[in-house]
Amino acid sequence: MQEWQSVIHNSLNHQDERSLMSPEFVGALIFSSIGIFLLARINFLFSHIIVEGWSIMVAMLIYIISVRTYRYSRDNILFFLGHAYCAVAFLDLIHTLVYEGMGVLPLSGTDMAAQLWISARYIEGFSLLIVPFIAKKRITRLTLTCVFGFIIITVLASIFKWNIFPSCYIASEGLTLFKILNEYLISLILLAAFIVIRQKKDLTSSGLVRKALLLSIIFTIASELSFTLYRDSYGLMNIMGHIFKLVSFYLIYEGIIISGLDNPFDRIFKQLKTATMKDPLTGLYNRIGLMELSEGMLARVSKEDRPIGCLMIDMDNFKSINDRFGHSIGDHVIQQMGLLLLKICRKSDIVARIGGDEFLVFTSIDGQGLQSLEKRITMEFHNWFSETSFARILDISIGSVLKEQVSFPEVSIDRLIMEADLEMYRHKESKKKSSEKAGVMCTNKAVTITV
Repeated sequence: MQEWQSVIHNSLNHQDERSLMSPEFVGALIFSSIGIFLLARINFLFSHIIVEGWSIMVAMLIYIISVRTYRYSRDNILFFLGHAYCAVAFLDLIHTLVYEGMGVLPLSGTDMAAQLWISARYIEGFSLLIVPFIAKKRITRLTLTCVFGFIIITVLASIFKWNIFPSCYIASEGLTLFKILNEYLISLILLAAFIVIRQKKDLTSSGLVRKALLLSIIFTIASELSFTLYRDSYGLMNIMGHIFKLVSFYLIYEGIIISGLDNPFDRIFKQLKTATMKDPLTGLYNRIGLMELSEGMLARVSKEDRPIGCLMIDMDNFKSINDRFGHSIGDHVIQQMGLLLLKICRKSDIVARIGGDEFLVFTSIDGQGLQSLEKRITMEFHNWFSETSFARILDISIGSVLKEQVSFPEVSIDRLIMEADLEMYRHKESKKKSSEKAGVMCTNKAVTITV
């Protein structure tokens, strides 16, 4: 069934797979970078506020979207990154307010700003590194809030209260060795995150999100390396570092935020579409799903000049099961029949429940294979139901149709179903006549013995 399920998966998947290298996207990045560079040469502090403000806004949007859409998306990656970037945004906000020349807070200066920068980048780097390993783990909002809240409080206390955070910038000397080495260490952490995310190709449901994360990490590394080279807090390499950060968060905006808005609604519509195509009791396709998938199968076997077979399966005396044992037992029997068919049929076959006790199988197989499949279904059915209390009541009738060559419009799904249905009723009538004949013979034999 896998082959045909991919067809329906593609038809249901409305994910916006825009290219991150589109002319519009690249143009926006170039225009923004040039604008920030020119503005920084005129007024660095203003350009710094714009870049940091942009990154804070993006980070908070990730948090808001991840929290508000989690019950629909169940995206653990977005949920975790949302809380991580919220912590990053908080430290970046304090970093901006204490930056040299701002004059907003009583405690300020390049050293404090650099300490907060290092702390925020460590949170970002480690979060990106470990997120692939918690993608399938259940995490709660309370847990993440407590963890990142504790980290933020510890960082702020070590800088502003306890004064134990190592110095990162000395006015007379420039960057300290601690600051430079930690920038390199953060870059190595980000590089490790890049390698892990690149290897996990199924990390996210959208290739766009994964590409955005990878490109964002590259520009974040470039930003970190730039901050190892400046001596003046208003210098050129400082400007370049913030431009790289601008690009990094723009990539996050395009890849994570836009997809974060789209994915939950895509998931909802996909679930609604799937619900209309699946039988809720057995999980098999219903008539709607059968018709949609089988049309694609019919077109493919016709193009590849392969045969197509159809099995119509009906459970004899099923009403007696409901009447004598109750509908819950009847539902259980239907479910077991569905599981039996899924177990026997190939992954490329289409298995559906099209009525109360009627099932249908479409398969691309030759005549001998179709007969073998029919016999195996009958044998497995009798093996299973022979151990139940209704073994003498229940039976199945199977009608099979095979088309060696498929040509339109002579062969259609409706026609195959109709022919298989007729064959199934012929099988049912044949068994009924055989049973009546056996009953008459038994009666005659009984009369002879009595006499």
